[in-house]
Order: sequence, then C-alpha cells, then structure tokens
Amino acid sequence: MIKGTSATTFSPADHTTRAEFAALLTRTLGLIATDEATPSFTDVTGTEWFSRTGELQAAVDSGIIIGNPDGTFAPNKPVTRAEAATMMSRALAYVALNDDKLDETKELNHFKDEGSIAEWAKEDVEKTLQAGIFTGDERSHFNASASIKRAEVAKAIHHMLQVAELMN
Repeated sequence: MIKGTSATTFSPADHTTRAEFAALLTRTLGLIATDEATPSFTDVTGTEWFSRTGELQAAVDSGIIIGNPDGTFAPNKPVTRAEAATMMSRALAYVALNDDKLDETKELNHFKDEGSIAEWAKEDVEKTLQAGIFTGDERSHFNASASIKRAEVAKAIHHMLQVAELMN
C-alpha cells in the first residue's frame, strides 16, 4: 500500500502530498475507478501518475476526495493534518465504520489548539480523534494547518485499518 520514495528509501520525515494521500487511501481500501480516469479538477490534466492509475478518480468516486471550492485539487501541495483527517473520516464512512467503534467521550476540546481547526474540518477531526487515528502531539495540539509526514500517514492508515477491523 505504501511505497517508498525509491526502491531502498521510505523517507519518513518527508511531507505527503494531497495526491499521494489520496492514492494511499485508495490502495488501502482496494478502490478501483469505475470509469476512465478523467480529470475531475481544473488543475488535473489526466496524464499525472495518480490519474493514469485511476487512484484519484477512485477516491473521487468513493467520496473520499471532493476537492477545493474553486474546482482545483492541488495534487502537489502538502496535505495538511485537517485535510488528512477529513479524507480519513470519509474513508471510515466509506467502509461503514460502526459508531460503537468511536470513543465519543473524546471531543475537540481534547486539543489545546481547538480554535485553530477550521469549521469545515471540525467534525472529521473529532471523528478521527474518537477512532484513535489522530490524537495530537505531546502538547495536546492537533496542528490542523501543519503538513503531515510520511511516517504519520503510515501510522494513521494502520490505525484506520485496525478500527475498521480490516487488519489486526
């Protein structure tokens, strides 16, 4: 599911792009594009690696990726923690995660920087907190606008698969 940055390197401290994160979620869930990988966004031509493989279209078809209000996807932009939580929450909805798997005693006020989480992401950030996927840093900050690193993505995907009972 998770490929290295080369045949011998994983690069855990590198940032993950929006396209890479979408592709990882697509691979993790075994999603396949339902039709030709046609660009759904004004900044995607259809010739990019994530378009040719159908991974972006599969993420769009499943509802995991919606894109930006201006019709763009910004595939090469580092994915923020808020964006990652939103896509991860949609992935949990796609696999029909039972709400009994969520610890509903955990709320956004768990994070000391709760006020910095954008309104559009709050529900999804809270869901991923309740699922134990994103728990914050050692200071109890979520860091919504920070980009997520490859090591964090691997850990989050591992937790998502566990909570969704798709792996032990």
